[in-house]
Amino acid sequence: MKVLTRSLVALPLLAIALGAGASMYADTIVGQVGQNLGGSGSNLLTTNLPSWTFMCTTCSGYGISANGAETVNAGSLGASSSVTVTGTPGADLLVTASSDALFSDTLTITGGAIGTSGVLELTYALDGVISNTGTGPNSSNASLYMTAASNFQSVNEGSGSGGYVEVDGNGTYNDTVTYYIAFTYGTALPTEIDLDASSIFVAGFYGPGDSTPYTASVNYYNTAALTSALVFAGTPSDPGAENAAAVIGSASGLNYGPNGISAVPEPSAWFLFASALGVLALATRRGAFRPTLRSR
Repeated sequence: MKVLTRSLVALPLLAIALGAGASMYADTIVGQVGQNLGGSGSNLLTTNLPSWTFMCTTCSGYGISANGAETVNAGSLGASSSVTVTGTPGADLLVTASSDALFSDTLTITGGAIGTSGVLELTYALDGVISNTGTGPNSSNASLYMTAASNFQSVNEGSGSGGYVEVDGNGTYNDTVTYYIAFTYGTALPTEIDLDASSIFVAGFYGPGDSTPYTASVNYYNTAALTSALVFAGTPSDPGAENAAAVIGSASGLNYGPNGISAVPEPSAWFLFASALGVLALATRRGAFRPTLRSR
């Protein structure tokens, strides 16, 4: 029984130790709803909560409700938003519900001659669903932006210079987005990745707009997952040969190594992990050498 008791004490310690490495590194997580009534009024909500809701209390003859959520975990991002407009606005109306998730890191790459240059390749899985009901422009979208990138390539969204990739229009999307970032060995490289999910309603302004009742939703909450980080010897436009000896150091504690992207546990997490293993080992050892008592 004592062996079982020690094991039950150790298992929660082990779970805490393993979970301690999955920290959130979020510079900013923002949800907002804005409406423009052609100069006759406005209503705006901005929040930094991981999830949010909005209900218009000043709308007359029509209604606006919206919600959204954002998450940042181990270098990967998630964002979703939804907006519903009912009734008749009676004037030009533009409503945008937006959730924004950002992750910043500073990388220092070694394994090459100090002062020489190379290119970092970061690949993200960008999967989500965009849905608009009603007729009109239907311009809701999801966008992924890497500030330091010089070029990008995407399976479905093409390629181009800079780091801005946008997906719009109704549908289910499974994209792979690869960014190419120039760096210098031994020199700190600031990076920031931004995922925005925007649900939009337009009436007037640009001619015939969306009809009501109207609902738009952009669900990219389980996406923008960092899947690969590789170092090459060339340039963003011509990466060249891979430098397998390169090491990517991270200020955030994220492991960009070849065995997958993961958070590096804090020293306190390692202590918990070692303590849990020690308790389990002690329980097993004492159980193994306890004499067996038999009834006669």
